[in-house]
Amino acid sequence: EGFGNAKTLRNNNSSRFGKWTAVNMSASGRILSASITQYLLEKSRVTFQNEGERNYHVFYQAFAACAKDPAWATKLRLGDMDEYHYVNQSSAQQVDGIDDATDFDDLVRAMHSLHIPEEEINSIMCIVAGVVHMGNITFAQKDGEDEAVVEDPGGPAFTTCADLLKVNPEDFVEALISKNIGTRSVVRMAYSLEAAEDARDAMARATYGRLFEWLITKINVGLGANITAAPKSSSTRKQSIMGGQAYWSACSTSSGLSFSRRTRSSSSASTSRTRSFSFTSTS
Repeated sequence: EGFGNAKTLRNNNSSRFGKWTAVNMSASGRILSASITQYLLEKSRVTFQNEGERNYHVFYQAFAACAKDPAWATKLRLGDMDEYHYVNQSSAQQVDGIDDATDFDDLVRAMHSLHIPEEEINSIMCIVAGVVHMGNITFAQKDGEDEAVVEDPGGPAFTTCADLLKVNPEDFVEALISKNIGTRSVVRMAYSLEAAEDARDAMARATYGRLFEWLITKINVGLGANITAAPKSSSTRKQSIMGGQAYWSACSTSSGLSFSRRTRSSSSASTSRTRSFSFTSTS
């Protein structure tokens, strides 16, 4: 939830991605393992939020951690939230009922529970902070030309972002202001000012998206996704989508499999529909 949920106009903790969760259980009902498949993360939220909405929770949790703990402030180098483009587009930075500092502690505790090493937790948060700093990198037009250049390659936004993401500054500049075209003979094509800003935002979205995919992989390892259910055991599937949820459950029996599906609208928890069917083995 920290990395995939956000405050929207309708919900303070809205899931902004879809997921398919499988839980394998023993014949006696003991949970053996689980796995998550994610899809359709709303990456556009990383770089743009409507008024009254927020970016993903983890960004605000990072700021809260820096304000509370000098050690995190040293690692992430985040200052006043109002100074950062990717989190200052809306006035809803603070939300009643959401304690970002406490939620950050819960987030770190959850990662520890999944046996994610401390070094990797630091790297995860450095990438999150790096994305925030990336939003403050600005561009200018090259004198007398349409090409864009990084306005202040020695400034805090660029240098801090490159350091947190562990990328070569020269390669980072090239990726922000130009692209390579061609296959056999590669030609460098410079970006215009507007194209450079679009490239920066696309890089931020892609970076966060890759981090999210990597986190799902780490979570699956912690949930024992490689452990399969034993014969005559049960397997339950849950599918969650933005704006609603659908639950599929499949239970094996001595005569075959039975399936049931229940959908529930996010806007009305009391409205639900159930479908079920079953088939039996002919052997």
